[in-house]
Amino acid sequence: MGKLKGFLFFLVVLAAVVGGGVIAMRVSRDKVAPASEVKPNLVGTKHMGSVYVFGARVGDRIILFDAGADPAGHPIDAILTALKAGHADVKDIFLTHGHFDHVAGALQFPDAKTYLGAGDVGLATGKETPDALLAKVMTAVMAAPPLPRITNPLKEKTTIDVGGGKTVLAIPVPGHTRGSFAYLFDGVLFPGDIMLLKEGRLEPTPSMFDAHPEENRASIRALKKQLADQTIDRVCTAHGGCTPSGLGENMLNDFVNRLGGG
Repeated sequence: MGKLKGFLFFLVVLAAVVGGGVIAMRVSRDKVAPASEVKPNLVGTKHMGSVYVFGARVGDRIILFDAGADPAGHPIDAILTALKAGHADVKDIFLTHGHFDHVAGALQFPDAKTYLGAGDVGLATGKETPDALLAKVMTAVMAAPPLPRITNPLKEKTTIDVGGGKTVLAIPVPGHTRGSFAYLFDGVLFPGDIMLLKEGRLEPTPSMFDAHPEENRASIRALKKQLADQTIDRVCTAHGGCTPSGLGENMLNDFVNRLGGG
């Protein structure tokens, strides 16, 4: 009987902790840090404590890299304010993968083109659930509305013209999710959740969020090779923010070397 009471007490405490965490996340998803400059005409902000969204001005157009966890789009509003732009100026949204904390804000921009790996379209549109257990739980409890559609599913490495003489290089990096993509724009690499910035170094995604760590690591090693002829000034992760200017390539090389295996 004592063991049963102890177990029930544990369940009550666990439910309280999880419930409190869910409430805190829901409250914080529209609490946004002021946007800061990554480089001229490219800014980033964060919400929910560690979820980053980035945006760039290309002439009279705005392009976004991920859209955040807030369906109301408050992080994107902070970016637009910093870039002196409005909702109608957002033309392209590059989603690194289909988890709710990266796609929810795209609901505010139904006329923008949305780019996402074809393997993650089901995640973003609510037809599939994440593979990783914690990501599955968080998706359920946060209850973010799914996107109605993805206009431009990506299947392979491709270069996308975004105007003003600028392009976005999209590279598949399956592992964290089946349809994960990394994007390179104007010397800045946006890898999504295949890596994060922690204590001044690029590090692997925590295993509790990553159902396929070995595949993810293989994609990171392949990404380095596919970027061999590119300039990488900074790496801007979705959790942890950006490496210092000028150190992106060195820090990526250091990370891949520490991963080992090729």
